[in-house]
Amino acid sequence: MGERAVFNTSIALQAFEASGRAVAPVLSSLKRVKWPARMEPLEFNGRTIYLSGDHNPQGVESLKALLHHFDYEKLWLVVGIGKNKDVDTMLSLFANLPRVELFLTLTPFRPLKIEDYGKWLESARGADAEPIEALSRAIELAGPTDLVVVSGSLYLVGDLRKKICG
Repeated sequence: MGERAVFNTSIALQAFEASGRAVAPVLSSLKRVKWPARMEPLEFNGRTIYLSGDHNPQGVESLKALLHHFDYEKLWLVVGIGKNKDVDTMLSLFANLPRVELFLTLTPFRPLKIEDYGKWLESARGADAEPIEALSRAIELAGPTDLVVVSGSLYLVGDLRKKICG
């Protein structure tokens, strides 16, 4: 869980407590909360991957903070961003993550065309219009101590989650 999620949860708990309700049952239930597509680990092609639906610059900053809790050699980041987003800012933030290898792909909702990634195509390790193919290629290239993450769009990670989980 990222810092923003902890902050938001603490505010919700304060509001709950201010309403006069018992907080203890809520606190115990938080241990069982699962947030799909929020640095969610999944198995795919014999590898643990993470789905993280960071779809704006603040989300990418949260991902950056979360990555400090992971021990990895390289970060293989499969990214698809919708055309209504701040693409350059987001890709700049993604590209500046430590030891990152970018794979660019499309998101199923309001997608950019691959060529719309422009200058980012030159520095990306690869690009594929089909997200599952981009993910598969990143997994093929990733070493055993590397981290594989899909990010950039909740639609992208949701679509991949359906394909992976069935």
